[in-house]
Amino acid sequence: MQIRKSGSNKLLILFLIIALGLGLSCSEKYWPELNSAYEHLLVIDGKITNEPGPYTINLSTSSSIEQNSFNPLSNAHVVISDDFGNSELLLETSSGKYQTAINGIHGIIGRKYKISIIVNGKSYESTFEELKNPVKVEKLNAEWVKHTGASNEEDEYGYQFYLSTETANETVSYYYWELTETYQYTSYYFAHSIYWGKNLPGKNGFEFFTHVDTLLNCWKTKQIDERFTYTTKNLKIPKLNRFIINFVPNSEKLNYKYALQVKQYTISENAYVFLNSLQKQNDIENSLYTTQPYQILGNVQNVDDLEEPVLGYFLTAGVIESKPLIVKRPIGFNVPSDWGECSVLTADNLFNVMERVQALPSRYWPVVLAVDPNPQNTNPILVDAECVDCRVKGGVPVRPAFWDDNSLLNTPDGKIK
Repeated sequence: MQIRKSGSNKLLILFLIIALGLGLSCSEKYWPELNSAYEHLLVIDGKITNEPGPYTINLSTSSSIEQNSFNPLSNAHVVISDDFGNSELLLETSSGKYQTAINGIHGIIGRKYKISIIVNGKSYESTFEELKNPVKVEKLNAEWVKHTGASNEEDEYGYQFYLSTETANETVSYYYWELTETYQYTSYYFAHSIYWGKNLPGKNGFEFFTHVDTLLNCWKTKQIDERFTYTTKNLKIPKLNRFIINFVPNSEKLNYKYALQVKQYTISENAYVFLNSLQKQNDIENSLYTTQPYQILGNVQNVDDLEEPVLGYFLTAGVIESKPLIVKRPIGFNVPSDWGECSVLTADNLFNVMERVQALPSRYWPVVLAVDPNPQNTNPILVDAECVDCRVKGGVPVRPAFWDDNSLLNTPDGKIK
């Protein structure tokens, strides 16, 4: 099952729609009427696990569907407590972001935890939830497959990832997964120099690269939007085998290597019900389909007004992180570059190009000058930033420590599953 991240507008719909009854599903569009009473509600996002801290709690307020904005909530009194009488007041490190100290409260398997929040004269509190013993990931593997498209769509090739767990000690376990991907990509041009601004002493604002490939290769690591949940409730043995966890289509992400890493959370039944219900509603795009919508209840309440809706969940979970699995595209499957057109904004001798760059307004600093891949063109040129500086697309020019570990590499046999 997949859970997509949702903005404040979707959360508002998901949590606040009044139940219209159970019954059979329908495909008729349903547009709920939401008024201003459902704006500015508390939204909580955070967790405590058996991993070392610091732990982060994000607080915000909901906005209207039309506005669709993120509104961080500052100046709150946030405390995490356990059932042994230990507690810690979190520090607001940035607007709406609250953290424990590095050597502060630590999640311990078997203990129960809750969160307390005081803000704008109101008190909120979650129920105590036990930090479950995490279940290990037994195996993470991938196969090159073909997904057959619909009648008017092309077939899609890519990697299908599968996950198997060890056998859990408890008869019934509830799981939630977060996935992180890492992939390499390159710039189109080599880097010649970078102009930091007129005030850089001794270099007229320019710094020349010793190696032209300094900004050529980047690695981007990011959390995948989809979330996955499952329970062993209906299994004879509490163990998952080849659970479908993610699909990566043939794209630029697979031009070099692609790595997937999984965090496997063992959660409470209440947390599972929340996340699973959220998935069902988040599958809806632009309008509400399938079963009639209902209110999804989290575990945080206004202690003085139980009728006030509070959005989100304070998660208490045992977690295990898998080793990254690295895959390579099979031989014979290629995709064209997505660079499109990298425009040369100006090309001239070194002096003239530098002079033009220095004339640019400060809002464009820093500016990277490029060198054409054609070895016959040695003069620097000014091009679109993303064509020469791989960092513009969100990655960093630092190779991950695990990147060259061939023991983590999955080599498909070339057969289409």
